[in-house]
Amino acid sequence: MNRNIALALGVGLVFIALCAVMLMILPGPLGPKDFMVAGAISTILCLLLLLYLFTRDSAKAISKRPPSEHSED
Repeated sequence: MNRNIALALGVGLVFIALCAVMLMILPGPLGPKDFMVAGAISTILCLLLLLYLFTRDSAKAISKRPPSEHSED
């Protein structure tokens, strides 16, 4: 499976799980603002997860390069 597809599916599943957990944690009765808050918090956490995964993989790719490619010419 392509790496980008795997990341998209994984982050999508994490988003759904975070939304479900947030809706269980929030006290009822739930109004429109409660759903917006749960979605916003889940979105922020998923974007931070995606940023972490991309920077971690980028750092690994840079560290595996030969020393000649590290120079900034």
